[in-house]
Amino acid sequence: MIAVLVAAAVLLACAAVVIAVGVILAKKVVKAVPSRRTLPVTFSNGLVTLPADHRTVADGEYLLRLEEDFSLPPVRVGEVVEVHDGQVVRRVHGPAVERRGAGRGAWIAHKYAGPDEIGPFQVVQVPVADDELREAWLFKGDPTRWVIHVQGIRTSRNVTLRTVAIASEAGATSLTITYRGAGDGPPARAATLGAEEWRELRDAVRFAREHGAKRVTVAAWSMGAALALELLRRDPKAVDDLILICPVSSWPATIQHGAEHAHLPRWTGSLAGLTLRSRAGSRLLGLPEPVDVRALDWTGPSSISVPTLIIHSQGDEVAPWNSSVKLAAGNPRTTTLVETTASPHGFELTVPDPVAQSELYEWLINRH
Repeated sequence: MIAVLVAAAVLLACAAVVIAVGVILAKKVVKAVPSRRTLPVTFSNGLVTLPADHRTVADGEYLLRLEEDFSLPPVRVGEVVEVHDGQVVRRVHGPAVERRGAGRGAWIAHKYAGPDEIGPFQVVQVPVADDELREAWLFKGDPTRWVIHVQGIRTSRNVTLRTVAIASEAGATSLTITYRGAGDGPPARAATLGAEEWRELRDAVRFAREHGAKRVTVAAWSMGAALALELLRRDPKAVDDLILICPVSSWPATIQHGAEHAHLPRWTGSLAGLTLRSRAGSRLLGLPEPVDVRALDWTGPSSISVPTLIIHSQGDEVAPWNSSVKLAAGNPRTTTLVETTASPHGFELTVPDPVAQSELYEWLINRH
């Protein structure tokens, strides 16, 4: 009898651990609150030294947001000088070149600190459902050619400024939006992974049309692609073309990819999906309704109804490269896939890649 009770207790304990793992992974997926990991940094002689990893050793120009005073402009960091003993030394540009001493900072995957670095812009209010307004940045260009830029989850609109810069160079008007649960959007306990947020993109497209847009391109980053692809599924003629950078085009594959990258068993990805679509799990995660991630896969054949440019890297540890390959293979008549220099998630268009930059510019010129 004691042995039976012990065995039952062990099984219950194992079940509890399994459930906990699924909940933790699911919570990580839908978490809407930004969290920025800080690193120890040391400044000296126009250089900064910090721990070396796949992000901090990437080529290109980046920003370093210092923890001690987030009101100060971020430090602009340039080329790698050397890598040794688990540390990378990079050159500092701008006023911070005179900085000395140690501290902590957050490594930022883009080089623009704010919209003013692109050029003149206006803050506008985009009406969305339920009589709400969403703040957006408007960069004026050709009034008939609009590009709507969509950030990913847990990020700011600054992420999209890399595509805004190229769209401005191409002469288009740019609207950089946010949405509920995004890093600088209205707060939410959890994101619905595009299942609901697509409506806010729909309303931004309507705003552009009402203000003179004859052609609308959506340039979407990471989870922003989920909004664009769900909008297209609901209304195949909603926009004229898409640009997807490091796109989340299949949530089941993305969750599985994340589990594997974290060295978790494959079943944890399936369990996270089960947690998301269960009523009890969704309540536990702070979701307004269960989210069936099985339905949030847009990589099937003939799923893309408009010309689409995908810019992605095989080095992406968040959004799997294979999903972009599958999306392009299933939609050969509408989709062009451009592989960038190997880079971490969201570093596309920051890691120098003249081919990707040129492809994006030519796309915007030729499609308008």
